[in-house]
Amino acid sequence: MEAELNCDSVNKKLWLLKVPNNLASGFINSKGNAVGKMQIARSGNLPSQLKMNFLPSKDLIYSSGANSGIVENYSLMLHPVQTQSLVVFSEIDGPNNDAEIDNFKCGTLKVEGAIKTKCEMCPSSTQYLKRKAQQMVSCNKPVRLTKELKTPQQSYKPVAKTAANIETERRAGKDNKRLRLDREIVKERLFAAFEKHQYYNIRHLETITNQPVTYLKEILNEIADYNMKAPHRNMWELKKSFRHYNEPTN
Repeated sequence: MEAELNCDSVNKKLWLLKVPNNLASGFINSKGNAVGKMQIARSGNLPSQLKMNFLPSKDLIYSSGANSGIVENYSLMLHPVQTQSLVVFSEIDGPNNDAEIDNFKCGTLKVEGAIKTKCEMCPSSTQYLKRKAQQMVSCNKPVRLTKELKTPQQSYKPVAKTAANIETERRAGKDNKRLRLDREIVKERLFAAFEKHQYYNIRHLETITNQPVTYLKEILNEIADYNMKAPHRNMWELKKSFRHYNEPTN
């Protein structure tokens, strides 16, 4: 079903007013109360000869707060609409209206008039203009600035040896720092270790005896066997002739 359109006011001339955001918020929060006064001075019949000013009410300024940016005087700049066709529509909900457009129910549609003049509301306060200029400068200010240093700044301190070089030298000279002990002393340490566990990795035995790997393997070949099969692959175990495990007692 098509909705009916009331065109009785199609010839009414309207103004389109552009208001700053802070002032528009004050208008919305005013809840129908008076927001200010208009001052109109005409020196001729042309739109350019019409001078208009808007003076916000004190209640609007105080209720919006000191940091809202609302000034005490606004000038209105008029621009005639010549190349555009702008119309204002309104919708009034009716109790017995079954009109429907594109599956959406709507009320009574009415043309309120045609826009013939655009009006821009601009603050007249020099303090406001200076503040806006400062905001533009701060927005265009680069994040990083070049600063002249009067004293030399050393952000990176050179070191003789890095952590990676120290670790490499430690691994390379690990065996050289270990002194070879007597073979019997090393065997005693190995037997004591095998009394605790049956299987050991070469790295664990190296840590326990604190002996070079090559020297340690020579002694292990005499008293232990190297397992090549799972489940104890790559691990050392005492030879049968040296094994002495205590049987569990009841």
